[in-house]
Amino acid sequence: MIRRIGFVILGLASVIFLVAVAAALFVSRMDVRSWVESLASARLGRAVRIETLAIGWAEPLKLGPLTLELTGLHLANPPWANPPWANRPWANPPWGSTPDMVAVGRLHAELALWPLLHGAIRLSHVAAERPVIVLERDPGGVGNWVFPALGIKPAGAPALPAALADAVIADMVLKDGDLTFRTSSGNLLRVHVTQADLTAANASAPIHLRAEGSYNDLKLALDTTLESFAALRRVPRPVATEAVVTAKDSVLRFKGTMTDPIGFDGIKGRIDLDAGSSEAFSEAFDQPRIYDSKLVLRGMLEKHGDLWRVTELDGAIADTTVTGEIGLDEGKRGQPDHYEVNLDLGTLDLKRLTDGMTAHTHVAPARKGIPLRVEKNPGETFKVRIGLAQVDYGAYRLNAARVEGSVEPSRIVLGKLAFGMADGRVEVTGTDEAVGDGGHLRLNAAVSQASAARLLAMSGADASMLTGKLDVRAALEMTGVTTEDGLRSSQGQAVVSMSGGQMSRQFLQMASIDIRLLFRKGQGATPVSCFLGVFSERNGAVTVSPLRLRTADGTLFGGGQLDLFRRTLDLYVQSQSDTTNFFALDLPVHIVGSF
Repeated sequence: MIRRIGFVILGLASVIFLVAVAAALFVSRMDVRSWVESLASARLGRAVRIETLAIGWAEPLKLGPLTLELTGLHLANPPWANPPWANRPWANPPWGSTPDMVAVGRLHAELALWPLLHGAIRLSHVAAERPVIVLERDPGGVGNWVFPALGIKPAGAPALPAALADAVIADMVLKDGDLTFRTSSGNLLRVHVTQADLTAANASAPIHLRAEGSYNDLKLALDTTLESFAALRRVPRPVATEAVVTAKDSVLRFKGTMTDPIGFDGIKGRIDLDAGSSEAFSEAFDQPRIYDSKLVLRGMLEKHGDLWRVTELDGAIADTTVTGEIGLDEGKRGQPDHYEVNLDLGTLDLKRLTDGMTAHTHVAPARKGIPLRVEKNPGETFKVRIGLAQVDYGAYRLNAARVEGSVEPSRIVLGKLAFGMADGRVEVTGTDEAVGDGGHLRLNAAVSQASAARLLAMSGADASMLTGKLDVRAALEMTGVTTEDGLRSSQGQAVVSMSGGQMSRQFLQMASIDIRLLFRKGQGATPVSCFLGVFSERNGAVTVSPLRLRTADGTLFGGGQLDLFRRTLDLYVQSQSDTTNFFALDLPVHIVGSF
């Protein structure tokens, strides 16, 4: 967006230059307002209108600087139906949200006359009040900041860095300005400048720019230093640049170079971000605030054309260390922006983060279940790889977690979700593809060598009931607007197996209704030679069959159903009479209830 602002500034500079030439020729002799309007309109390929224009001498007897007083400057939005090279009347485009692309309430400047005779512009005491700039695209995707008459091409067209003419602005003040940018997805980005001050002692002195205002209602302050106006004339030689942006308890610093400062391009330098909390970012991007999350990041920022990269990233989010890199490829006309995220994090307290979002975010009533809808034409696409050393959620702990996936038009891909749990390894893959107003979800999951005892402990059951290593294979497929809808037209399967391990004799006696439990509890454990459970799901109903567990002291089998809508279960377990002892009654044990 800053590049587009640079193009707008170039256009306005052309207007000021034309006014200056007219002033040198006609000052004190005639009203040049109409002549300047016509000349500027032809030069820019846009309708330019000026309410009042006054030109005079600051020091007439000494032939000092020319003074320019202008009110009501208006630059029209481009008439895309009437290109500037066509011999047609000026007209505002029907697609524009406002009649003017640029409007300035008042402009004052002093222009040195003698340097102007040599083609050099020396401006001082420049003051602009109430400038309003609106950036948007026409139905074909061409931005209103494109000036074919000035040689400024649409995005994606090859262009050299824009070198400044021989110009110096000694001092400039801008008050009460507004910039609005409407993205291709229809979102509005709003920048308000309360006041901005620019100073430069001479052509070789540093340029200082200080500004205060807001971005999307977030109050900001900017302090920037550029090498000099002379350096801006020598691009693409890198121009030394330093910038500091502050917002509440957050500070963003940049120190490096630009090969195209006017176009905000060819950037390379160190970027440092220190944020006391995520509140500032939440306000700027209208996102829920993550509670008490400090953010400290360091890295190398590079921008060339539409490509942004932050490499050598190092820092912390709350108490979680962060390393890696982030990239952005700004989409061409009609294409989404593409992000690539490659990060490695330390220990993440997921419950703390999610609790903070819930505590500070008003959640509107929504349909039950997780949304399955996939954007067919998203404004952004993503390719993500995130590794986490550890994830904590209350009493649960996941180790060596890894997420790989992508968000594409009409499709979300979970390439891999893997983590260590209960001494085993869990891996999940899947896709969610756009179907009507919802999505079609496919998931495949595998659990390898997970500790049965630890899983029982995590669920609050007696960990000594069953020990050994469990393996699980599962698949699920559904179509709907949410997962709740999807269950009504879903199907899935899961197989749980275990070889080896041990089962508590007490539990086996309870399952077989062994009357010896009336006198004493079973002691120790019995080896498990085989455990197998098969689960079939269709339209929200899960059938368990078969369920079989074989031990040295007896065999158990069972089955039943679970209703995922009503959250109820109806299961039975029974011992096989020819595998148990004389005291076992081998009656079925019925388990009915809700979950």
